[in-house]
Amino acid sequence: MILLLPAMAPGAETICFDDAAAAALVVEVEQCRIRTEQADLYRAQAEELTAQIGLEREMVRACQAKTATTAQALEEERALCAATATAEKKACDARVKAVRPSVFRTVLGALGAVGIGILVGALLL
Repeated sequence: MILLLPAMAPGAETICFDDAAAAALVVEVEQCRIRTEQADLYRAQAEELTAQIGLEREMVRACQAKTATTAQALEEERALCAATATAEKKACDARVKAVRPSVFRTVLGALGAVGIGILVGALLL
């Protein structure tokens, strides 16, 4: 038999355990120590994971801000392209209109050619 806690307090009785009970008690104390270490390890891991979650949330916020900025820049680029296209179309239409003869000029040119033809025909007769 193992004597445990002999006279820790004045007037205390001696507590006796048989070998099997003492072995079971030692095993339970050791398991309790291991579980306490595991709980401490789990707490440390939980704190680390909480910190990682915070960092990931910051990264998500940064990506969302970058996406919003990129979307805004894209919209501004589209608006600029549309305005440029409209301005270029107007300028191109103006150049085409300046180069293309008007209907009035075409009619006058045709009448002038007919008039010259009649004049040449009258002179040759």
